[in-house]
Amino acid sequence: VYADDSQKEEILTIAPRNILDFNATYDVIDSRSKALVGSLKREGLHSLFQNKWNIMDANGAVVGSAAETGIMALVRRFIISWKLDFEIVFQGRKVGDLTRAISIGDKYSLDLSGDPEKKLDRRLAIAMLPLFDAGEDR
Repeated sequence: VYADDSQKEEILTIAPRNILDFNATYDVIDSRSKALVGSLKREGLHSLFQNKWNIMDANGAVVGSAAETGIMALVRRFIISWKLDFEIVFQGRKVGDLTRAISIGDKYSLDLSGDPEKKLDRRLAIAMLPLFDAGEDR
């Protein structure tokens, strides 16, 4: 993940723990300090019907989740892939949404207004965008 479109300043690295893994875990690493920010782990069996990811802190503790919402999850999975909506939960409460709009090209909206104290590390939230998009084979 880069700071801007020039792709000169790398800010995050998203690294898979294993090449083939049904319940894939991706580590999010701060590119400057090389410190582990946290991880995002796909819930493989659950994700057959509705995408769900666990959000883990740098110590590996599950601190939240991001799950696809609504009936459109099934429509998108089995009929047409056109819109993606995730509800983000952190420490037991909804803190926001990640949405891919219906448009030409990929346009995302990340709303974390339910977390005004910024307890969820924004770097983990930003890492969700390319990771979830890549997970949809886009």
